[in-house]
Amino acid sequence: MEQNVSHTGTKQLTGLKYLLNNISHALLFETLDNEIVFVNQQFCELFQIPLDPELLIGADCSKSAETSKHFFQNPEAFVEGIRKIYAGKVAVLNEELVLANGRSIYRDYKPLLDDPDHKGHLWIYKNFNEVRSVLAQTQEQKFFYEQLLNNIPADIAIFDKEHKYLFLNKTAVQNDEVRQWMIGKDDFDFCRHTNRPSHLAVYRRGIFKEALDSAEMVEFEETNYTKEGKKVHNLRRYYPLLDKDGKVNQVIGYGVNITRIKEREENLMEREQALKDLVHSMDQVVVTLNMNGQIKYANPKWEELTGLQMHEYGSQKIGSFIRRGRDAFLRNLQAFMDEGKSDIPATYIYLNDHSGVQRVFSYYLANFSNYYTTEKRVAVFLNDITARLMVERKLKRIAAEERRINEMKSGFISLVSHELRTPLSVILASTELIEMLAAKRGGEDAAGTAKYTDRIIHQVDKMTQLMNEFLFLSKIESGKLSHSPVLLDVEELIRKLINELYTPWTDGRSLGFSVKGKPVKVLADELMLTHILSNLITNAFKYSEGRKAPALRLRFSKRSWSLLVVDNGIGIPDNQHTKIFLPFVRGSNVGTVTGTGFGLMIVNLFVKKSKGKIQMKSCENRGSAFLVRFPK
Repeated sequence: MEQNVSHTGTKQLTGLKYLLNNISHALLFETLDNEIVFVNQQFCELFQIPLDPELLIGADCSKSAETSKHFFQNPEAFVEGIRKIYAGKVAVLNEELVLANGRSIYRDYKPLLDDPDHKGHLWIYKNFNEVRSVLAQTQEQKFFYEQLLNNIPADIAIFDKEHKYLFLNKTAVQNDEVRQWMIGKDDFDFCRHTNRPSHLAVYRRGIFKEALDSAEMVEFEETNYTKEGKKVHNLRRYYPLLDKDGKVNQVIGYGVNITRIKEREENLMEREQALKDLVHSMDQVVVTLNMNGQIKYANPKWEELTGLQMHEYGSQKIGSFIRRGRDAFLRNLQAFMDEGKSDIPATYIYLNDHSGVQRVFSYYLANFSNYYTTEKRVAVFLNDITARLMVERKLKRIAAEERRINEMKSGFISLVSHELRTPLSVILASTELIEMLAAKRGGEDAAGTAKYTDRIIHQVDKMTQLMNEFLFLSKIESGKLSHSPVLLDVEELIRKLINELYTPWTDGRSLGFSVKGKPVKVLADELMLTHILSNLITNAFKYSEGRKAPALRLRFSKRSWSLLVVDNGIGIPDNQHTKIFLPFVRGSNVGTVTGTGFGLMIVNLFVKKSKGKIQMKSCENRGSAFLVRFPK
C-alpha cells in the first residue's frame, strides 16, 4: 500500500497501545494486502516474536502462517485454515486450535470490509484467562477504538464510578439507538425504559460496588432471557482502572456468552443425576471403594441392608462388614486393583443385615473413576441371593426325594412283576395241563373245560403284557434301559415281524405293507423299534375290528426314514388328542377293547430316545394315522 496509509495506521494505533496491549487476547490487524496495521504485545509473545510490536507496523505478514505453523500440533492444518479464511472472508468465532504443547487457544477472525478507510483482516487469539485491557478514551481516536471494539466477540462496556455507561460495544447492545441512549445511564434506567424488573440492576450494582471497594477484578455469572424466553448465560468481569494515586477512575465491564458451556454443564449434571437416580433405584447393593478398600459411596440399598448412614460407615473398610468369605473377597479385590481384572473365581460373601440376620451375596467388580478428583476407585455390585439359594436347596431336597420315590416305585414294580411272573407261569402251565387232560377224556366235558381254560390263558396273557409294560417303565425310569443303536435292515425286520404276528391277525385280516424310496440300513435300537412297530400295528388291528385291514408304509428319503401306520378304526375323540401319549389314558370310545393305557406312552418315550418325532392324526369313527420319523 502507499506510504501515507501505513503512516496513518501507525498514528491511529499509537493511541490504542495502552488499551489493546493490556487485553489478554493476542490481536493482529492487517490490510487486505497483508500489511500489518496493528499488532499487540500478547501476539508477539504467543508467536515468540522478539520485537517490539511497533517495529512490526507496516511489515508484510503474507507468509506469517508458514513461519508460525510449528507452534501448532497440526502445522499443515493451521496453514490450510488460514488459506481458507482468506479465501472465504467469512467471520470465524471461537475456532479451537491445539498448540504443539497440547494447550488449546481460540481464534476469532473478522473481515473489515465496510469502512473504506479501515479495510482489512482482524485476527484475535484468546485464552479467556483474564481481560486486562484498559480502554483509554480519547476523543481523537474514539472512532477507531469503536471500530475495533465493536468487532470483538464479547460484551465490552466502560463505566464511570457511579456505574453509568460511558461506552458499549455492538456485541453488548446490537440496537444502535438503544446503545446510544444507554450512554450516561445505568442499569436501573435501562430496566425502567424496557419495563423489566430491577433485580438484575440491583444484583449488578452490588457486584460493581464490590469491585470499587476492593479495587480488584470481580467475576460473576448471570442469566438473562431473550424475548423468545430462551436462557442466555454470561460470564462477566468488572476490571477497575486505577489512576496514578491508586484510586478507581473507571471500570471496564467484560462479558462472554457461555450459554453453550452452561448447557453442556447442565447436560452433564442431568446425566450425572440420572445415573445417580439409576444407582439409587437399583435392587443391587452398590458401594465404591478407594484403593485402600475404604467405602467412599454407597447407594440406599446398602444403608437399608446395614441400617447405617453415611457418617456412620464412611471410610470404614468393606472387609469389616463381611462375616464369611472375607479372605477370598479381599484377594479378588486386591488382584482387581492391581491388574484391573481378577482370574480368581468369585465366591459368595456373607453379611449380616441390620437385624443380625446373615444374608448371602454374589458380587462383581468394576473400575470406577471419580469425576471430580480423578481418584481411581472400584465399584462393587452385590446381589442378594439368599432367597435364591434357599429355593435351590429346597428344590434339591425335593428332587432328591422324587428320585428316592421313583427308585422305590421302580423297585416295587420290578419286585411285584417278578413275584407275579412265577405264579402266573404256574397258572398257565396248570391250565394247559388241564386242557390236555380234558382233551384226552373227550366229550362234552372237554368242550366245557376248553372254554374256561381259554379264558384263563387269555387273562394270563393280559397280565403278562401288563407286567412287561410295567417292567419297561421301571427300566426307563431307572435308566437301566439304554438306547443301543446298531445297523439294521428295517425292511427285513418289519417283514419278519409281520410274518410272525400279523399274517394273518386273529380275525383273519392281514397287514398291508409297502416300501417307498431306496432301502438302506439305518442305525436303530432293535428292541425299541420292534416295540414301537408291534404296539402301533397291534393298536391298528385292535381298534378297527370288522373294518378294512390296517396298512404300514416304510419310506426312505435323503435325510430321514419314516414309518406310517394307518387304520380305518374307531379313531380318537378330538378332545383327547393332546393327552393320548400320557400314562393310563385311553380313548373314551374304546368300549370293551382291552388295553393298559401304557402302550402309546412307551412308544413316545422310545421315539424320543431314538431322536425321532411322532405325529398323530385321527378322526372319530374314521380311523387314525401315526407317523414316526427318524434321522438317518
